[in-house]
Amino acid sequence: MIEEIEKQLEISFDEIVFQLSKGVSIEGLKKGTRWHSFEQVKEWQNRMGYKLHIYSNDHFIDGKPHFHLIKQSEQIDCKFDFFGKLLECAKTSAPQKITDAVEYFCEISGQYDKLIAFWNHKNPKLIVR
Repeated sequence: MIEEIEKQLEISFDEIVFQLSKGVSIEGLKKGTRWHSFEQVKEWQNRMGYKLHIYSNDHFIDGKPHFHLIKQSEQIDCKFDFFGKLLECAKTSAPQKITDAVEYFCEISGQYDKLIAFWNHKNPKLIVR
């Protein structure tokens, strides 16, 4: 079950970044604008290279759970709270367009609950209610 939640989160974020790469703005996404193409139906694969990760036995930052947004090819490893606020980056900071995408991603209905479920599964000693 938790693997499915993780996959849903990654698919959702990947789609947002893909839409941005096609010229759709965050404001456009909020209004329902989408770029569409016709593709052969196939199993989903990450198109944009970003991975959402919650480490096991992690720690709170400022009393809040967080997730890592990682893109290894660009040495991006940034931590965000579950409301999309950038907390810190290890090496390279994520581009502004991506941090905006994270904020929008976190605003989508149901994402917060999925992030909490993912955190609680990975960190049973730091349960968030």
